[in-house]
Amino acid sequence: MGQSTKEVLAIVTTNRNKVAEGTTVFYAENAAELERTARLLARVLAAAVHDLDNECLVLVRH
Repeated sequence: MGQSTKEVLAIVTTNRNKVAEGTTVFYAENAAELERTARLLARVLAAAVHDLDNECLVLVRH
């Protein structure tokens, strides 16, 4: 079986205190903007969105 490469492409969050440096971060003003931004970025980057349940959505290429 081949190895699966997973890559974190970006994080979208409403909370500036939840994210460390080193990854591309997009800040949203509210939950609606958070969802919309993550969904649009996922389409552009051909990525999956994963909800971390802490005001952060992570975009990962599988």
